[in-house]
Amino acid sequence: MSNSKCCLLCFAPRQICSVGSSVHDMNTYMLQTNLSQDARGQFPQLARLAAACRADNPEFNFFSCLAEAVKDCSLLHKKALRTDNDLSQLDAKAFEALATKVTPHTVTKDCLHCWQQLISVINEVKGYLLLQECGYQQVTFLPETNRTRSPDLLATRDDDAIVLEVKCIFRSNRSLSDARCYPHCDSVQPEPASEVETFLSTAFKEKLRGTIASADDQLNAYVIKPDAKKALLLVTGFDFDPITPQTYNDDFERFCKSTSRWECHFAKSY
Repeated sequence: MSNSKCCLLCFAPRQICSVGSSVHDMNTYMLQTNLSQDARGQFPQLARLAAACRADNPEFNFFSCLAEAVKDCSLLHKKALRTDNDLSQLDAKAFEALATKVTPHTVTKDCLHCWQQLISVINEVKGYLLLQECGYQQVTFLPETNRTRSPDLLATRDDDAIVLEVKCIFRSNRSLSDARCYPHCDSVQPEPASEVETFLSTAFKEKLRGTIASADDQLNAYVIKPDAKKALLLVTGFDFDPITPQTYNDDFERFCKSTSRWECHFAKSY
């Protein structure tokens, strides 16, 4: 695999995702909406999701970027395999509900944030699997609505119920606008400073407080039964300082747990 620069949220080389790239330039790189036979063999669940979302989508969409991009970047290939494996664990009803939530975002590609909205929705799969691991037998993706704010997932177990909000924390606009935040995928060099958190700065803490407050609002807005549990899953799309990552990761988790009213869980983004 080559050392082309990649953006983890766009599944495409950095040079065609940069600010100012035209839709024409991007489309010269895109495949057809259908994934190739080889890609369908490697990523059957992503191909299935693409098929479920493709009805009214133009040729330029998230899935049309995927098959060729993973050939150029081993890191993206590993992420796609991991995503595909997790998707395979959804039951048919959950898969259909996820596809419904994903579809509106398949063509929503921002020049700076790329496919961040879509990745955020797919990260809800991590919440689904978390609830299953906790022993909940019925796990449901809650539909998005413009009328009311609600959490992402509902799960039940006998008379027990829980609602879960999944919040994704990605890199700042400043780091995304810096070309250095797209390292060579196959390089053994350490991550550039703009892509890691070396400490919990005041600005970063404020960002976390805002994210957690928004999650609290969504959890409080959904009432299924008075004694229903509420929980938050924070999914991070960045890395901590590679020299002492566990120290900063512990600080991050400790801060989030002390800030949120609800039980907190943590995961890495796809």
